[in-house]
Amino acid sequence: MSDSQISSEFEYSASFLKILMPGIAVSVLLSFLFVITNIEYIDSFKKLITDSVWAVLPLGAVFIVISIIIGLMINTIIIRLTMVLEGYSLEKYKENRFVHPIWEMFHKRQWEKFDRYRMDFSKSKEVKRALIYRNIYNYFSQCLYESIKNPGIDKTTLDENLKKHILPTELGNVFKSVEVYPLWKYGMDGVFFWTRIELLTSEENRKILEKLRAVVDMSVGLTWIFFFSAFAYILVLSSDGKYILSMAFFILFLLLSLFSYNMAVESALKFGVYSRSIFDLYREELWKKMKMGKFESIKDLPEKERWGNVFRYLWFFDTIQCPECGIFYERTKGHKCSKSPGQK
Repeated sequence: MSDSQISSEFEYSASFLKILMPGIAVSVLLSFLFVITNIEYIDSFKKLITDSVWAVLPLGAVFIVISIIIGLMINTIIIRLTMVLEGYSLEKYKENRFVHPIWEMFHKRQWEKFDRYRMDFSKSKEVKRALIYRNIYNYFSQCLYESIKNPGIDKTTLDENLKKHILPTELGNVFKSVEVYPLWKYGMDGVFFWTRIELLTSEENRKILEKLRAVVDMSVGLTWIFFFSAFAYILVLSSDGKYILSMAFFILFLLLSLFSYNMAVESALKFGVYSRSIFDLYREELWKKMKMGKFESIKDLPEKERWGNVFRYLWFFDTIQCPECGIFYERTKGHKCSKSPGQK
């Protein structure tokens, strides 16, 4: 059964995954921590339920409302949380003397993984090579792209270049591999053109993408929820004298955080499969929508050059179109027209 079939048979709300699930998780963990630290009130609560089950309904309503509010709060910062797990935050502050050792440790691990894949690929037989290539493709497409761009460079120089494009986390390299795919294959900036091409997809395909992305966001949210819960539980329970219990929960939540992170990676891989397919299937439709007017003059250019020109025109501030060849260029960089050699 394909993923699209599973999606249609088991309809679930992206909003539920992105907002309610993390909110409910936080509310449950806070409630459980309250119960553990206030065990003496359990009998009173049981008596309240026995006397009148209706007395519990306001608590249930408050629980749902709080869960929604917490879920919305988490959802507003999910991009920042994702960037941390992707390694962009480490990359940004890697020159900081406190951050650098952490960045170096994680970055070295990712580089060694890629180098191991590369060595195994060159030595392995055909069946195993296909599996290894899939791993490189899924996690390190940026390295494939840079290697193809720079043929004939000696290994030392190439490696120094590739190291600059590897992020320190597995999740980051998965997303980077998805982003570089349309640039590698079609000359399209993946991040820039994604919102434009997404608007052309069918309603059914948009729902699939929303759900796949929601699973990634939910997994990222749960990763941080369990991570912070590990420290919250150990601090609160230790202060209450429950040292063994605090250590047990600390280990449990760290394991759950690691599990959620791995779930985020796997979900991102699945999201990447569909994202690449969207560019494969809908880029021509996007071109038909955009080629009117200014872009009509570049319709005969190779596809990679066409999309590069569209990007330059839409993205850069001061762009000029050459009247001879139709190519767009930045005023500050100038342009040498292929149809009129020497023209600036």
